Amino acid sequence: MNVDGFKLIDKEYHNDNKQLKYIRKNRNPSNQIKSQCDFIDRGVDLNRNYGYKFAESDLGSSSKPCDEDYRGPSPFSEPETQAVKLLVEKMAGSIKMAFNFHAFGNLFIHPFNFDMTVNDYMNNHFPDFTLIYDELWLESGMPRGSI
Repeated sequence: MNVDGFKLIDKEYHNDNKQLKYIRKNRNPSNQIKSQCDFIDRGVDLNRNYGYKFAESDLGSSSKPCDEDYRGPSPFSEPETQAVKLLVEKMAGSIKMAFNFHAFGNLFIHPFNFDMTVNDYMNNHFPDFTLIYDELWLESGMPRGSI
């Protein structure tokens, strides 16, 4: 969902600027103006801007605007996550399944990845769920390993 970050990365992909190849944050101008961060560090990590367990701790996300995993000032503070929220709310009765492909690290992330006890519960009580994710990963042809 990080369209503007992707556009910037795509533009610089064949250049020698290694930093720009790995932008994880959006390029929201309002966050850039408020922030004293370097250009590469500006913005919000959209993966951490959703409402569920927002700012429960600083493990896995940060309250510091210049950190790579800055979660933003509040849940759904960014236009990208607001759009996803509105779509999910609108389609709530129709959505049967969702999955997250995290292109930055070639990861196929299970829901509730933040807490292994929840993952263990899901795996133990809904084994078909795990089989579906495993099969999607195997059949996807996605690169194996991390960048």
